[in-house]
Amino acid sequence: MNCKVLMIAILMTFTPLAGCLGGEEVDFIEEYIGESLVIFVFNGTDANGALTDNGSDHLFDATFETNPTSSENITLSNLTIKIIVDGGVPIQCSHNNQSTSCTFNDGNGDSVWSQNEVLTIKENQDDICSSAGCDVDVEFFIRGSDGGDKYAGEFELQLT
Repeated sequence: MNCKVLMIAILMTFTPLAGCLGGEEVDFIEEYIGESLVIFVFNGTDANGALTDNGSDHLFDATFETNPTSSENITLSNLTIKIIVDGGVPIQCSHNNQSTSCTFNDGNGDSVWSQNEVLTIKENQDDICSSAGCDVDVEFFIRGSDGGDKYAGEFELQLT
C-alpha cells in the first residue's frame, strides 16, 4: 500500500479527536500527496475454481463496500485496477479490454460499479497466477476531473 497515504489517512482519522487538525493542515496534506484523501472500502474474495497455468482464469471478485463521502457509484471507464502478484511489477487491468493481461467487468453490464456490487477480475491469455497460487495486492484508482488517477483504496488476497 502507498505508505504515505496510509499514514496520512490514519493521521486524518484521529487528530480531529484531539483538536489538532484544521483546514490549513488538510490543504497542506492534500497538496503534499497530490490527491484528496477519499479512500473507499473494497473487499476481495478468491474466485471459485482452480487456477491453471494456461491463462484465462477467473482470478478473484472485488466488492465495492462503501464510499465514505457519498452514495455515488464508480463509472467503470474511470476506474483503474492494478494488481501486484507476489511482489512483482504492477499489472493494469482494463474494463472489458481483451488486449491487456487482465480484465474486469461488472455482473449486470451497466458500466457502473455500485456499492455492494461485485466485479469479476480475470486473466486474458497471460498466466498471471499459476496453479501453485499467488499473493496479490489489488489497488484501485479513479480518474479525477483533472484527468489524473487518484488512489481510492486497496486490499490483499491470497489466490489458491
